[in-house]
Amino acid sequence: MHKKIKLLYGLVTLIIVVTSLFFGIAIKKTWKNDLLFIPSNDYGNYTVCFDELFENEAKTPAQIQNFNTLYKDADVIVRVNIGKNTKHHKTYQSCYVEGKVKEIYKGKVIEDKIKIVESIFIANKHLSGAEGSLFFNNGEDYIVFLRKYPGDMYGKYDNTYVLTTGSISKYHVTKDTVDGKCFLMTQKQSDNSSLKYKELKKYDSFTLDPNVVEFYDSNKKNINDILKKV
Repeated sequence: MHKKIKLLYGLVTLIIVVTSLFFGIAIKKTWKNDLLFIPSNDYGNYTVCFDELFENEAKTPAQIQNFNTLYKDADVIVRVNIGKNTKHHKTYQSCYVEGKVKEIYKGKVIEDKIKIVESIFIANKHLSGAEGSLFFNNGEDYIVFLRKYPGDMYGKYDNTYVLTTGSISKYHVTKDTVDGKCFLMTQKQSDNSSLKYKELKKYDSFTLDPNVVEFYDSNKKNINDILKKV
């Protein structure tokens, strides 16, 4: 009798364990980590507005003024590739993504993969791009002007970088030609959040100032000259 009770107890315990394991696997398959995302898949219908700079994260084009200053202000200038299936990470203040370094034009990086801060605040189906920041697109190459991030919010300090500006430090590259674009947003479009991310995802950045678009476009020739020398 005692053996039968022990056997029954063991059988019930086994059933509970198996059932818990089954439900655990089922829940894991349906659970989504909201801190990991792919912009075009998850935030295409989110609205976008221009925002002020995040502390310690960038400079304005007015502080840069010309290409020579943009070049000198960067700790490193590299060509990076964002993997096709790479997940972007959301933090309480902004985001970051890991990119693979393909070429180095200035400075040194310790590892061939670096974290790049994306100065975008996400809340209530809305994206606030600091100084015109937009997400890096997956599966694409970029020339980026970076400085080391002055903190440890995103993990290993030596491996984390921030764009020197939100709007003129990131340039899309197709093969060996810089073809990135900076979108000119009106103040009304920003105030009313009338544009969705899917309408801007082909742009590297955006601005409210037509002079910044002109500045951005003029930099592309200088960057193409750098590429020709490599």
